Amino acid sequence: MEVDEYIMQQASVIAMTTTNAARYSESLNKVGPLITIIEEAAEVPEAHIVTAISPRWNSSTLTTRSKHWQTIIRKLQIEDDINNENDTFHKYTSFGRAIPLYCQNHPKNKGILAELPSDFRKVKDGGCGLPCEFRLPCGHACRYDCHPFNKEHKSYICKKQCSNTCEEGHSCPKRCHFDSDCICCAMTTRELKCQHTINLKCHLDYSDYPCPTKVTRTLSCGHPAIMECFVDSGTVLCTSIVDKELQCGHTAQIKCHVDPKRHKCDTVLTETRSNCGHEFKRQCHDTSFERLNLCRVQVIEKRSSCDHVIERQCFDTSYEIRVKCSVIVTMNRTSCGHEYQKQCHDQLYEMVHRCNDIVTEQWLSCDHSYRRHCYDSNYVQNNTCQVIIPDERVKCGHEYERKCSDTNYHNEHKCSAKVEKEFPCCGHKIKLLCHQDVESVKCRENVTTVFECKHSKTQ
Repeated sequence: MEVDEYIMQQASVIAMTTTNAARYSESLNKVGPLITIIEEAAEVPEAHIVTAISPRWNSSTLTTRSKHWQTIIRKLQIEDDINNENDTFHKYTSFGRAIPLYCQNHPKNKGILAELPSDFRKVKDGGCGLPCEFRLPCGHACRYDCHPFNKEHKSYICKKQCSNTCEEGHSCPKRCHFDSDCICCAMTTRELKCQHTINLKCHLDYSDYPCPTKVTRTLSCGHPAIMECFVDSGTVLCTSIVDKELQCGHTAQIKCHVDPKRHKCDTVLTETRSNCGHEFKRQCHDTSFERLNLCRVQVIEKRSSCDHVIERQCFDTSYEIRVKCSVIVTMNRTSCGHEYQKQCHDQLYEMVHRCNDIVTEQWLSCDHSYRRHCYDSNYVQNNTCQVIIPDERVKCGHEYERKCSDTNYHNEHKCSAKVEKEFPCCGHKIKLLCHQDVESVKCRENVTTVFECKHSKTQ
């Protein structure tokens, strides 16, 4: 509401219906705009127009031909002679503190004085507080209080309880449904022609009602059958299980009403196939079984391409061509004689796979042996003897170790044996590598020197 009042205060012109003017009467009184009411000439002083009137009402713009304003002026008992309709209107531009309201259906009764908008709530349905009591075509009276709308009650729906009763004294439980027949739905026990009793709705005709009671009767075949009472036993199919001989000569347990000529015999027969001689089983009625079903007996036979056997289903005559022999066989290589294993069908295995067997051979340059893969025929050209052997230096006679193939080792590596050597200048001894010259090393032996003064010095 505060938002609406703020919008009204900011607007230069406020346009609304008289219904909304009545609804926002309190906000209009707070804002205080100059109000002009434009209304057609009506016969009834409608409440929302009266509520829209405020102290700021510009009465000069309201039509002066509206009969309800003339009624209001007369109710105020204006004693002046109204000779000129326009003069009268301009003369009375205020109605005082309250507006008198009178029921248009009962104008002689005392009305109410409407001083506040809430006073209009006292006028329920726009009329007075008396009951309407309009007599409807169904005989009931209108349940509303006095109301100015729908005086002929053409759109009125009667909500009273229907007072009709059926021939058997049942009261109608529905609300008033004038012009529509009462259909009694009370559950009533009826005795049918067959002397069975049944609960039916009261309005239903039970003279020819089909009896649903379950009864047992003997059929034309002599078997008993349970059926509803109204059913003709001649139309009932016997479902008793009996033994009957079929056209094929076999006996089957089937329902009594089933024609044995139309029953499919499901007796299992064992027969021999005409094309392969294998046995198969089929139901008696399935005469096309052999033609529609392939022989799936497992047969074992020898391959034409090798001595190995295959296991296949009888019908699969292309199995040997389609599935290669995968038996693992052991063969000897033609190039080296070594054995290898392959699948029987793989004729190119030896050409595609090289021999990986390990062979031991002797070096031509020495007595040592080596191991290589059979396929590696260039091993000697690409490798040398790696056996470690002892050897003796010619110059110094010291022993050392070298690879068998490294015959130039003593020239490329100096003798690293430690030997004791003597300094020629002082006679002291020192341990050096065999190839080191003693003259290239200084003697670091401590010696003591005694001077003539008999003092000594060690250095």
